[in-house]
Amino acid sequence: MTKIYNLRAATNVTFRLTRDLSNLSQVYDLVASTIRMQARVTALATDPPIYEWCSTNVSGGVASFDPATGLCVFSAPASDMAQMPARLVYDCRLELTNGGITPLFSGRMEFVQGVTRRTNDAVAIGLPPGDTVVAQGETAPSALPVTLTAAVTAAQAAEVAASQSAAAAAQSAQAAAAGAASLTPDALAASFAALSSSQAAALAQLLIAALPGMSSGSVPVASGQAFFDASGFFVRAG
Repeated sequence: MTKIYNLRAATNVTFRLTRDLSNLSQVYDLVASTIRMQARVTALATDPPIYEWCSTNVSGGVASFDPATGLCVFSAPASDMAQMPARLVYDCRLELTNGGITPLFSGRMEFVQGVTRRTNDAVAIGLPPGDTVVAQGETAPSALPVTLTAAVTAAQAAEVAASQSAAAAAQSAQAAAAGAASLTPDALAASFAALSSSQAAALAQLLIAALPGMSSGSVPVASGQAFFDASGFFVRAG
């Protein structure tokens, strides 16, 4: 069943309506197909329509489908909207490359008479950063493609900040580890307290490398001392 969207637009602003066609893009080749939307005073009104949006248009009423997001933006310049009737009916369809036609959505289109305008509104200078057309029952205009939303920009900034914070934490951890590796023999006393003679001997060369300035000295351990002998080995006595 065709979805119903009753739309409300204005005659003094750029027309922009975004619809999510991502589900259809999984079934049809929307890029190769033609997306067409027409508005008429009545459904049986003869050609030409009051207005048409189409994916093959390069100006005027344009339907721009983004395969990356699955969103389609229907847009038209404010100059074209200035003379739109107050009430229209419309529908939108997908024209497939094999000649097949698939209805997408339909409904009523109401244009509120705008008040604020300028004579150079006739010149279209790109699209506004958000939808200007509201569908009845929707609390806000449809979302923009994710690459254009302020929310995503903020999320990306938060992600960068979190990444930088994680990197700083990693650097701090590395610095702490480096500091632990350069402890003096006296500070290692507790760590060596439970070492056996074989364990102390195994660590001797590591300690010599970590503390190259230490050629003699001892560390108190349980029931005796651990010290560097004449050969430079760290051994336990007592």
